[in-house]
Amino acid sequence: MSSLSTLQLPLELAYQRRVMFAIELLDAVTLQRVSQGVSIVAHGLRGTPIINAGGLFVWREEDFGQLRKITIDPGFLPYERVEFEAAQLQRPLKTVELPPRSHYPFTT
Repeated sequence: MSSLSTLQLPLELAYQRRVMFAIELLDAVTLQRVSQGVSIVAHGLRGTPIINAGGLFVWREEDFGQLRKITIDPGFLPYERVEFEAAQLQRPLKTVELPPRSHYPFTT
């Protein structure tokens, strides 16, 4: 009979995740990262993004061929809505600069 310790994975493998792609959102004026108050939908994929500790929107690995387009909705933030097709997605990281709306708080 096997002991319990031979059935466990090493710790470094237990916390390993496979990332399909990530999106970095930047304020186009200040070039600061934006991760709060924004929703991103990857049309065609089942999973939703996870915001990692660095502020990137990360999707776990699944069938990338199902991805049709990505929609970035800034909600009440002072940015325009952004959409792009799957063919425009650079992997593993796509950086998107969010264009400001007319009510963006520009500094003097």
